[in-house]
Amino acid sequence: MTNQPDVGLDWARHAIAFDAARLPEPVAHITKLSILDTLGVMLAATAFSESILRPVVGFVQDSAGRPQSSVAVFGPKVPTAMAAFANGAMAHCLDYDDLTHDIALHPSSSTVPIALAMAERVSSAAGEPGGTGEPLASGPVPGRELLAAVAIGNDLSTRLGDSIVWKSDWFTTPLFGFFSATLTAARIAGLDVDRAFNAVGIAFCQAAGTLEMRRSTGSDIAGIYGAWPNHGAAVAVELAARGVPGIARAFEGETGLYQVYFGGEYDRSQLVDGLGEDFRGDRVSFKPWPACGITHNPIQAVIDLVVDHDLSPDDLAEIRVLTGNENCWALCEPLDVRRRPPTAMDARYSIPYTVAAAAVTRDVRLGDFTADALRRPDVAAVADRVVPVFDPELRRSEPIPPATVQIDTTDGRTLRTTVEVSYGRAPDRPMTEADVVAKFRDCASFAAVPFPDARVDEIVDAVLGLEDLPDAGVLAPLLVP
Repeated sequence: MTNQPDVGLDWARHAIAFDAARLPEPVAHITKLSILDTLGVMLAATAFSESILRPVVGFVQDSAGRPQSSVAVFGPKVPTAMAAFANGAMAHCLDYDDLTHDIALHPSSSTVPIALAMAERVSSAAGEPGGTGEPLASGPVPGRELLAAVAIGNDLSTRLGDSIVWKSDWFTTPLFGFFSATLTAARIAGLDVDRAFNAVGIAFCQAAGTLEMRRSTGSDIAGIYGAWPNHGAAVAVELAARGVPGIARAFEGETGLYQVYFGGEYDRSQLVDGLGEDFRGDRVSFKPWPACGITHNPIQAVIDLVVDHDLSPDDLAEIRVLTGNENCWALCEPLDVRRRPPTAMDARYSIPYTVAAAAVTRDVRLGDFTADALRRPDVAAVADRVVPVFDPELRRSEPIPPATVQIDTTDGRTLRTTVEVSYGRAPDRPMTEADVVAKFRDCASFAAVPFPDARVDEIVDAVLGLEDLPDAGVLAPLLVP
């Protein structure tokens, strides 16, 4: 332990003082795509995850107070913290949001919903009185400022992931998301450095989440984890703006985040080296398939084999998925549940189910996770022929390992391939801007309330032109058709 100031202060200073004009163009570009991608996933979630989102939205609407920020698709305006809760719940419902593969972290689900909610709040407020403290900022939020705020937040969560040795215990996306969301919101809300630092310390009081929500089946709760960091950030910023002090050594105290959550093992240099120059959120990948990233290499392998050899479901005697990775194996057990997933989220975290869907349709689509799709007899029949095999000789430690798939055909052939990097994974096989825009349009077409084509075009143009958007507060209302 040292007496140096907590690294949270370095980040508060950076988040508030960084000049948005210095944001590197490649970082600005990838951040705009992250924002657009996240918005599309939120819109599609309202149709494909209605069973869990309806209760969430109902709770938010019943808790309504001041009309400050919009709830996507469903409306109307509710307090900023509650809008962030609802929209945050939508951001990961389909597990279709962006992903940093090497640390298995979804950065934008914890920054984009709160950024839009806070920008709308600040833009439309005439200076909300802040109790005994100072009000939040009021007035237009330039698009370039929202862009910088999200880029800073995504950089922080990625650096937090880089600073530890990844293990299958804490669910780092929501855990780190409390901090990235808080500093994203603090910048947009106009907090000064001291209050932004207090907000970080307040966020620490809420930060939690373990991977048990992934391992336990029978619940879609893992899909809405984004609700809590987005809501927690709004609470932290609101309290800090009113003068509530935060914990001063949230990250590096004797019982701070690193000591208690990670046994004191972390690399501080990952958090501070190149700060303001190296934005690590630009490592993000966009997903072509709405399922856990760990399933993507097996999906790619099966699609490659089925397409290259023109195999029909009747040609498939057995599909063996070989792995030596514990994270991959967790998506294979218990096998009976993974072959017949009871919920959409269980299906998205099932290698047998996603591999079977890929073998039958030569793709994995949003519609493969509806209640009716989970009972499709052709997919179920192939899922029964998917045999996961744990092979210690294939042991790999990274969060998302390569996949080896072997198909035995009914005519006696054995076909085998290994996929190291699936489509969509940056930097080797990234989705292009055109791919992300097409994905957004596809997602928007499924929204629970129809969006006119002109509104979809307006959202795309606004996000891709964020640097020139006079007021980013208009973005959230555009999500309410």
